[in-house]
Amino acid sequence: MKPIERQPTELNLIEIEQLESTFNQIAEHLLANLQAEEHLKLNLAGEQSQFVRFNGAKVRQTGCIGDGSLTLTLMRDQRNSYRSIPLTGHWQTDWPQAQAALAELRQEVP
Repeated sequence: MKPIERQPTELNLIEIEQLESTFNQIAEHLLANLQAEEHLKLNLAGEQSQFVRFNGAKVRQTGCIGDGSLTLTLMRDQRNSYRSIPLTGHWQTDWPQAQAALAELRQEVP
């Protein structure tokens, strides 16, 4: 069976660009608000894939899946802690979650 080759569509490129743009905005705001002696590492992970389900040698379902996550690692005084949050690419959803994650990390790494 030949693998299905998927060319990036305009919609997929827009989603990727939106995810990247939101990540850059979050990174800029978080890094600008660090306290003295704090260091923050941000890691963006994302995936877009297409799947096909077969049953009885027939295609039963096709679809596309997109997933993104942001991992924040806060370091201070040789201590560190991290949190991962889902990343949707929508500022109004992602920014409050990133702020809350940083607040939790600050409590863990006093």
